[in-house]
Amino acid sequence: MFTKSLCLVSIIIFVILHSTAFAEPPKTAAEMGIMQGSPPEKLIDISKWDKGPDNRWAFQHISEIIPTANISRGSGTPTALTRMPLDISGLVFKNHDGKEMTIKEMLDATYTDGFIVLQDGKVLFEKYYNGMTPGTCSCQCPNRLQGFYLESW
Repeated sequence: MFTKSLCLVSIIIFVILHSTAFAEPPKTAAEMGIMQGSPPEKLIDISKWDKGPDNRWAFQHISEIIPTANISRGSGTPTALTRMPLDISGLVFKNHDGKEMTIKEMLDATYTDGFIVLQDGKVLFEKYYNGMTPGTCSCQCPNRLQGFYLESW
């Protein structure tokens, strides 16, 4: 389908490709009651804060868990990314167990907060969960940025 390389970049995720998919996307941190109330009834396990379901709360509160530092992007104006929407949710790949699944099944089966596909500086596909949006991602995405590189489809 594409002759150019595609770069899949997942934002704020710790993708664990399960062999089974949820019937619906995982609940948000608030829906699961993680760190809700005072004092919170359901605390995160600090030893696995970066794995689901604890990461549903932790990735959006990273500075409350581990030391962080703001890194300046500089004083220039940020360059806006061009959007060329392409639905790749049905794209099939093999997970770590060799099971075929679609991008949508993978996103529904993991505790992904945000997922974006870029090609040649253009946004082709993006999906957000757990109350995240393109605007909320910018402050936390450096803590967990993972990329996948595909030569062709």
